[in-house]
Amino acid sequence: MEKRLKVVFDEEALEDIENIRDYIGQFNIMSARRIVDEIFDVINNYLSRNPFGGASMEIRTGIKSNYRTFLATPNYIIIYEPEPTRINILRVAHAKQDWTRWNFGGV
Repeated sequence: MEKRLKVVFDEEALEDIENIRDYIGQFNIMSARRIVDEIFDVINNYLSRNPFGGASMEIRTGIKSNYRTFLATPNYIIIYEPEPTRINILRVAHAKQDWTRWNFGGV
């Protein structure tokens, strides 16, 4: 059985997911639930078992860091940091947002 890392959500990531749910829910509550469920499913069932499954953020930003990105749904990207015993979920962004300019712990 594959080892599953502990998942730790930064407060900003949880706020991002709540904002996604609230925004989409204005138009279609079932779609909002489905998308949020997909995001959590990717985090808990894929990234927790495959912490290096996402692309290095260095590829997108040119800045050396341990941060990685993973396309959770066609429109939402998970920004995270794998560590030896856990995976830190930093943010969840819409794919069209310019999240590369966000400050991730000074990076």
